[in-house]
Parts: sequence; structure tokens; C-alpha cells
Amino acid sequence: RDFDKNNVNEGYPVLESFHLSTTEATSAKMAVYPNPAKGDFTVEGTGQLIVTNVLGQKIMEKAIEERYNLTLPKGLYLLRLTDGNNSATRKVVVY
Repeated sequence: RDFDKNNVNEGYPVLESFHLSTTEATSAKMAVYPNPAKGDFTVEGTGQLIVTNVLGQKIMEKAIEERYNLTLPKGLYLLRLTDGNNSATRKVVVY
């Protein structure tokens, strides 16, 4: 039997539309290159840079302005740049 949204006597809830959020998400501007690389990266952006490994361990934290050169050993890392209320996260691979 087909469901009839006008027949609510059968106890079925009817959901016609809904909104998940009323605000737009914004992110900090960040560029990381080259990626993947042999260990030397350039991070472009302004804010607080946090580097973590795949285990979630913080490798470093530093305030950067415009451009920062970073050297990391082999592995997979997450770089997060926070600028006020905005943040951006990038995954980087070192081979």
C-alpha cells in the first residue's frame, strides 16, 4: 500500500522540509604546497598553525603571517590554521 501524506490517521509522521543550519560556514584561507612532498612544505595564510600527526599528537603550534616554510619527517599530517572564528584543515603527505 502506498503512503499518503494526507492520511495522518495511520500514525505516520510526515516531514516535508527542514533546515540543518541557518548560518554559513566560513573557513580561513590556507594553501599548502607541494603536497605530497619529500618533507619541505610552504604554508600560506595568517593565523595560528597547529600540526598534528595521524594519532592526534600535536607536533607544533606557531603563529604565522602570510607564508611559513615547514619541514616534516615521513608521515601523514593534518595542518590546521585558525584565524579568529575561522579555520581550515589540510592533510599533507611526506614520503
